[in-house]
Formats: sequence, structure tokens, C-alpha cells
Amino acid sequence: MPTYNVTVQDVSTLIAYSAGWVDSNHDDPLWANYNGGTFHATQTPGASAEITFFGTACWVFGAKRSNHGSYTVTLNDSDQFTGSGFSDNNVFQTLLYNNTALPLGTHVLTIANGNDPNKFVDIDWITFTSGDGNSSSAGVTTTLDDATSNFTYLPSVDAWPSQANNNLAPQYFNSTLHATNEQNAQAVISFEGNAVYLYGATSDNHGIFSVQIDDGPISNLNGSAPTFRPQTLLWYQGGLKAGAHNLTMTNTGTSVLANNWMDVDYVVTETFASPPATTSQGSKAKTPIIAGVVSGVGILLIWIIAGLIFWSKRKKCRSRFAMEEARAYYFNVSPPDPVIIPPDPAVVDGSCPPRPLQSNSTPTPDVAAGRDRKRRTDMGRAVATPGAFNEATSFSSLPMQAPRPSTSSLLSAPAANNVRRALQPHSPLGSTDQPSWTTLLFTQSSSTGQSITSSILPSNSQLGTPIREQDWGPVEMVTLPPDYQQATERRNPPG
Repeated sequence: MPTYNVTVQDVSTLIAYSAGWVDSNHDDPLWANYNGGTFHATQTPGASAEITFFGTACWVFGAKRSNHGSYTVTLNDSDQFTGSGFSDNNVFQTLLYNNTALPLGTHVLTIANGNDPNKFVDIDWITFTSGDGNSSSAGVTTTLDDATSNFTYLPSVDAWPSQANNNLAPQYFNSTLHATNEQNAQAVISFEGNAVYLYGATSDNHGIFSVQIDDGPISNLNGSAPTFRPQTLLWYQGGLKAGAHNLTMTNTGTSVLANNWMDVDYVVTETFASPPATTSQGSKAKTPIIAGVVSGVGILLIWIIAGLIFWSKRKKCRSRFAMEEARAYYFNVSPPDPVIIPPDPAVVDGSCPPRPLQSNSTPTPDVAAGRDRKRRTDMGRAVATPGAFNEATSFSSLPMQAPRPSTSSLLSAPAANNVRRALQPHSPLGSTDQPSWTTLLFTQSSSTGQSITSSILPSNSQLGTPIREQDWGPVEMVTLPPDYQQATERRNPPG
């Protein structure tokens, strides 16, 4: 509901005057200085004027003159203000009282003259602010003339005679009016809106009438005036709920009195975007937007949750695969089969089938892995692979092998702790009658491994062919024969 001001002139029937008030005394030479040339004044002590309005603020305007005195303003029978209307210099259309901090609702304002019977107080007009304080809201104004179908005249049309020949008709809105002097005759106006203004005329032949909105309270008003005043605001009602309403105007004068006329000219309705209507319409308008936003957020959350679940499972699968790969690499890789370091002459010439060397030096994967379960490259092999010998290899890192002994110097007895025993070689002729190598000792003084004392080696006559150092098969030593190609070439048997 927007904020709007309603101005009520002193001649409106909305202001109820007690006895002692004079309407626009034209004997006052300054009467034309009042708004519209009308004012209500009294010098009766305690004489009062009362207005009931719906709004949030109000202002009372009048004059301050040298013959004016004190006055009191009471709001809602509680707040009271005492002012003075005295001024050496006459001031017209000036503010006598205002209150701009009222809660939205129905309020009753009363202004009364002071106790000095020689002093006046007057009223020029009263303005009040209606609405809910939201000036940005829009309103729709609709004017309903008395000739429209919104007006129903009771008890019958005959009680409201035609005013076509009334010479005052041109002063009414659209030059039309309905008037009656029948007691209890009614005009019922149907309208929709949040506020309604009722306009008609006041005159010296008009009297008391009442106004009621729907089933609300009945307000009695006085349409009497010293002169004819058309299109006067007779009634205003704000704060109505949105929807259809009925305004009933009843002539309460008696038929025996001359001044018992009542007329109706037109009504104006205001339809606002009231708080309930705004909430309802706004909810309907915003429902699709809210639903769309909620649905979109819900779908997004579902996708995010699904993505997180997929990513988590994928990560777990990758981690599991990586762990299985590592486990297979570190724990499930079988050690290579031990091989014979060639050449064994019996194998080379085909006299004896090869057989694998049995060694207890092959560590298990767990042993080779150690506490940190990492596989060592120098573990898990029974003997060194031919051709893979590296002279730079650290002998101290090979637990099952000793440094290569020198073949150029021999010891006569196994006296040194750093001496290893040569393995028993196979005979190239397949015979097992070979000299014992249990007394063959090597020292660590030489790393060439090129000379062997001939007195201990078998003779050429026993072998039937020249003997080479590399023909005597494996020796448990770290270094390999110096010439792998020589050791592996095939030899023809003696012819």
C-alpha cells in the first residue's frame, strides 16, 4: 500500500463539530485569507471538533491572530498538546499541530478551544497520511459515477426522483446526481479496493445521514451547511482488505423536516498492492524462480556427490592396483633359477649333461627384501651370471662370496683365515679320478687370476688335450674368468 495524503477541508462532514462553531463567518473581513474561503471558528470555551482517520500522521492547519488564544489537541484520548493561536501579526493557513510518528491504524483527533470566552480558535483544513509507509507501491484509482450499475437505490427508484431538471446538476460530477428526502432511503455502492472516498453535496436543506462499510460500525454525519457546496468529501475509509465491499449510505432525517435531503454524486476507490496481496502475488510470481533455483542446486549437489564417490572409488582402485603391483613386484617375483657358470668341458664336448648347481646361498624374497621390504639387486641369485661381471662391484656387499683369490701364488697349507677352498671340478673325460683340490689354496694378494701352479694341475696326458685355466669349471669366487668368449667356444674332441 503506498503512502498518500488525504486533505479534509473544514466543510467536510468527516469533521464532527460540537455546538458553538461557526461555519465561514463572512462578517469576518479576513475570511478570504483562508483556504477556499472557508473556515470553522469558535470562541465557546471547550468547544471541540473531532475527526477519525486511518493513517500514520496528521496535521492541523488554521490561523494565528491577535484575537486567538490557547487550544488543546488530544490524540486517541491520551496524548494531549496545548498550543497558542495568538499572534500580533495575523498568520493564515499555518500549522497548529502535527504528529508524524503514529502507528498505522485508526486514530481519533480532537481539537478544543481554551477556557477564555473572548478568544477564538479556528480550523482551516486537516491532512492525514494513510497507507503503510511504502511510497514505492502503486495504486489504481477508479471513479464510479452515481449513474453506473455499481449503485443500487433502495427501497426503489421512486424514492430517488430524477434530477434531470435540477439547475444545480451541472455542478455535480458528470452533471448527474441522485438525491432523496425519504427517511431511511439508501444508496448501496459496490466496489473493490483498499480505500473509498464518498462525494456529494452539503447545503442548508441537507441533514443527518449515516455511512457504513460492509458490516462495520455506523458513522452518523451532518450534511447541513450555510451554503450549497457540491462535490464535497463526505466520507473516507482506508485500511480495507482487498476485495469486494459495500458502502451503504442512509438518510436518517425525518420526512416532516424540511432539511432532510441527502444526495450522492460519485465515489472514488483506491486499490493498492496491500501487504497480504503483495505477499500472495509475490509468492506466486517467485514460486517458479525459487523452485528452479532449488532444483538446480539439488541437481548440482547430486552431481558433486556422484563425482566425489566416483573419484573416491577410482582412487581406491588405483591405490589397490598400485599396491598389488608393488606386492607382486616386491613379494611375488620368483628368484631366477641358478645357472652353471660355463664352461664345464664335459658339458661343452657333450660327454656329460648339464646339471644345475645347488646352492644354499639363494635368499628368499623376504630375506632379500629386508626390513624395509625392498628388493636388493645383489640378492636372490645363486651365482653370478656369465658376462655380467663388474670389477667395480663392492666385494663386501656380497655375503655369500669371498674376494677373488690370486692364481699366481700358492700356499702350502690352509693356515690363513682369508683363504677359501676351490670346488671339485668335473673331469672333461667324464672320469672322477681327478686330483684333489682340497689342498689348493689361493690368497687375496692378487686379483688377476691368470696363473695356476702347474704341479698341482692334472697333466695333459690325463686330459688328452691342452689344459686351460678356464676349463676347470666353477670356482667359488667373486670374479669370473677373464675371457668369456674363450671359455664358451666349442672344442673338438681329440682325433
